[in-house]
Amino acid sequence: MKLTEQRSSMLHGVLLITLFACAAFYIGDMGWVKALSLSPMVVGIILGMLYANSLRNNLPDTWVPGIAFCGKRVLRFGIILYGFRLTFQDVVAVGFPAIIVDAIIVCGTILLGVLVGRLLKMDRSIALLTACGSGICGAAAVLGVDGAIRPKPYKTAVAVATVVIFGTLSMFLYPILYRAGVFD
Repeated sequence: MKLTEQRSSMLHGVLLITLFACAAFYIGDMGWVKALSLSPMVVGIILGMLYANSLRNNLPDTWVPGIAFCGKRVLRFGIILYGFRLTFQDVVAVGFPAIIVDAIIVCGTILLGVLVGRLLKMDRSIALLTACGSGICGAAAVLGVDGAIRPKPYKTAVAVATVVIFGTLSMFLYPILYRAGVFD
């Protein structure tokens, strides 16, 4: 295959993922979706699950490199840009004691997640990815750790889905529990 054909095929995969991303933002901006408190990320995960279970086998094989490129490189770049939202001044403003407390909570959550995963005889990669997503910042943390431990793609998908589902449930449950006086 010529170089221009490879680029064209890769572009098709990238454009497909761009279409999915635009669709996720468009659907996420609809009134009824906002009323359900579903973010574009959750909509994107749902679209990804639909893609994986229906369209994946019907796409040309030449599109796969573009899709894989988006799943690895573009996604990691997006995580880096997401991290830039937190500035050094923001970190300094909370103070050193708060940073220490945060570090202890994050490490404790990850350790507890790994231990619970062991007790439940879960796959080690899925347990670690889910624990990091729960302890740090959600799906972005799962995808960041994914690059370090390099699990099979389905394990990352399971961890992201788990973190997003429980995070979404928490968004609904925490206000209800607070109003019920559980946190008093």
